[in-house]
Amino acid sequence: MVTYGNMGRNWVPFVGSRELGGSLLALYKYNANATNFWMTVPYNSVDATYEVISSSGIRSRLDLTLKDIGTMVVEADFSLSCSFPTKMIDCFTNGTMAALAVKVESVPSLSPSQLTLRDQSCRPLQSDAINAVFYFNVNSCGTTRRFDNNLLTYENEVLFTSYRLRVACHYLVNDTKVVQFLYQNYPAPVVQPGLGDLAVIMRLALGMTWQFK
Repeated sequence: MVTYGNMGRNWVPFVGSRELGGSLLALYKYNANATNFWMTVPYNSVDATYEVISSSGIRSRLDLTLKDIGTMVVEADFSLSCSFPTKMIDCFTNGTMAALAVKVESVPSLSPSQLTLRDQSCRPLQSDAINAVFYFNVNSCGTTRRFDNNLLTYENEVLFTSYRLRVACHYLVNDTKVVQFLYQNYPAPVVQPGLGDLAVIMRLALGMTWQFK
């Protein structure tokens, strides 16, 4: 939410590098009254900036600039940063791993499609301007493993020049699970009546015996 204060209304708001107008007004649910305007911007919007990522979440920042409506000189600017718990790594029981890598402010020239794992032939399963998703087997793509008592850890890295994101999955070597088992007695099979044609052949003989087939 932005309060106009003593600045009047002779300015144009910019979200990130884009002017807040046109389709962005509806996209960010822009509203205004005589004293304020407010909007809602998703943390993963292209107009937000990823500051820091970790295995447990993302810190995203929104930059807002107010520019003079005639000269486009910046009259005011401010930022808002928030941390969001985000699942960056998935470890599956079938021995596969999934990892989400995102473009961060410290590597502005990065295109997520350029990211690889330790084995550079392992590239993203899908990517866009901000994110890259990797899906791979723990026995591939340069993944290493180590044992620590009863814990087996598989590790890899998402890499590109100065970009490095550690990816790790932990599995219990000896794990016991209790599973509930239920059963029920099914009744004996029953022949169900049906509909159809029955062919009957009758043969006549000279004696007193009737034969049916």
